[in-house]
Amino acid sequence: MKRRSLALLALCLITLPLLAACGVEVGSAPTLTPDPGLPATAAALFPTRVPTVAPTATPVARGDDGEQIARLLGSLENAVITGDLATYRSLVDLETDPIFGLEHGRWIDDLARVRAHRFDLTVRNLTVSGDEATADLNLAWSTLGATTVSLGADFPARFRRGADGQWRYAGEAWAAPIETDHFRIRAMPGLEALAAALPDVLPGVYARVTEVLDYEPGAVSEIKLYDNPWALIATVRLSLTREIAGWNEPGEALKLAVESEPPGEALLAHEFTHFVMFDMAGTTRGAWPWWLSEGMAEYAASGYWTLTDRNRRIAQVKDLRDRAGLPDWDDLAVFETTPESLWPYAYSMGYAMVAYVTEAHGDAGRIAWVRGMAAGDLETATQAALGLSFADLDAAFLAWLDGRAG
Repeated sequence: MKRRSLALLALCLITLPLLAACGVEVGSAPTLTPDPGLPATAAALFPTRVPTVAPTATPVARGDDGEQIARLLGSLENAVITGDLATYRSLVDLETDPIFGLEHGRWIDDLARVRAHRFDLTVRNLTVSGDEATADLNLAWSTLGATTVSLGADFPARFRRGADGQWRYAGEAWAAPIETDHFRIRAMPGLEALAAALPDVLPGVYARVTEVLDYEPGAVSEIKLYDNPWALIATVRLSLTREIAGWNEPGEALKLAVESEPPGEALLAHEFTHFVMFDMAGTTRGAWPWWLSEGMAEYAASGYWTLTDRNRRIAQVKDLRDRAGLPDWDDLAVFETTPESLWPYAYSMGYAMVAYVTEAHGDAGRIAWVRGMAAGDLETATQAALGLSFADLDAAFLAWLDGRAG
């Protein structure tokens, strides 16, 4: 049952500002996060503009290596269109770089739930050096669903010749990585200066997030910087059709889309919170509902907001409740089954609930509550950490909202 009619939700999502902040689900979910500097509106959170795709045929490069790579591209195209995932997997180097292997393995798995009826690959500026090759790769694809969506992306790609003499796709081509105590930073060529700015801010982000969660991850967090959101999407899931600025899933890199400026501290804190929570749960999604995963990430990011911004975010949730009612928490619990129209609520309501729990039960209560869901369920964790049922917690939360000034 809904608390109140959701008939006006679509209107609210268009007209009322919601929160903005930063990647990757059953349980905890992938983060779909806009740049926190954007206006706090649903349109800014999830823009609907799409790139113009100009399809071109895959060229056959001169020379034997170029011809082999051109044939590889044709085989990859055919495997996607026919849904032959085993063949596609055999054409990709998933072993040399374990993080890419995990990320692209999930990209392949996603093809089982979305049908691409068009998938074109084009390379330019192919350079071969021994058993390594790089090129500018263009992807153009269309997916079938309630509506047909056509998208496209460009990014530098790598190919690698295996011991069997066959060329395979090996993922994005990166500039030389930057290593810090807790992070490895990879950037697309041309973004080296933005990557070089991160070591100055990452120690503060690390301290903020680990303090909020009272947990330090054992693994190094890899950060990947893309020069546009569509390149990010093309390497994440073909099923995604909305522009995003961040993505993360267990064991994967923090994927961030940047342009002329390095990612802000709020965006980094949001994404790194997902990484730390996944590590806390043994490199899994844990048992956090999606809204709590995003709510905790927003709470960590709020350390870089002004007090006015923090109060405004909560006031926006109160306003939504007063105007049209809020969706049930269950409607926001699983990313894959949450309607796109409700996505922004996972961020706004999740943040407001975490802020309330912190105010009512202190940092220790929040930490115990979140830790209880690394392996346990929401109800059990709420009773154990906060001493009440989730239904009672929700009622107290709504009363807290009602008592705040509009």
